[in-house]
Amino acid sequence: MNLTLERYVVTPQLFALYEIPIVRGRSFTSSDTFSNVIVSQGLAARLWGDADPVGHSFRFIGERFQVVGVAREIHFPSLDPRADVPEFYHPYKEVPFTPMASLRCDPGCPDSAVIRHHLAASHPGVKVQAAGTVDSKYVAELARPRAAAAVALTFAVFALTATAAGLFSVLSYAVTRRRREFGIRAALGATPRRVRQVVLRDGVIVATIGLALGTLFAIALAGALRSLQYGVTSTDPLSWTIVLAVLALTTLTASWLPARNAARLDPIMLLREE
Repeated sequence: MNLTLERYVVTPQLFALYEIPIVRGRSFTSSDTFSNVIVSQGLAARLWGDADPVGHSFRFIGERFQVVGVAREIHFPSLDPRADVPEFYHPYKEVPFTPMASLRCDPGCPDSAVIRHHLAASHPGVKVQAAGTVDSKYVAELARPRAAAAVALTFAVFALTATAAGLFSVLSYAVTRRRREFGIRAALGATPRRVRQVVLRDGVIVATIGLALGTLFAIALAGALRSLQYGVTSTDPLSWTIVLAVLALTTLTASWLPARNAARLDPIMLLREE
């Protein structure tokens, strides 16, 4: 079985620091070697299913490791779903890895320069290569995707506005062209209310057909944008509701205003118009 895994070298305090419970087996002790590992629930389920993985072993990059415990799965918020993969943990020993120290501050952490100063004072032999907050790391990672999302949102709002404006203009013109028809209806006894009902009915029918066809095409093309989506799907109900509500309101407004104005005019004046 080929799996993409993350491996971490940690001290036993990490699980308490990040509130990651050990759901099976135990945490690390001073007697554990580098070959003793704690696996995540996701990795345990993939390798052994519902069986208890404690005491089992697995091979990774040519080395064999024995499981002493199972930790709750952790998930990383990322735009790339491939970044969220199963993980396992080694006990901290003298290994050829660059160690990382985590500091949890409640309610807030000092500046990274202050952290560097305290580390240098308390551990003179430790060389700090980089120090920063998790929030700044996420901000830097999401900067470009957020910029792309902002540009896409701007174009989406512009497209929706242009669509609404075009729909309003076409429907208004179409209703205005029917002023002579309204005059004939009024001369034959149709009330202003009846005229408005006819116009709204025709506008709603046309808009419903257009929205139905547009929705089908939009759903078919939405798959091309899935790689740019995070925290929302191509069938997000809120987004669809906003778009459909704007277009429906535009349809009603574009049909109602010209019909109301035409219904208020004198039928004889309307019949004289070309």
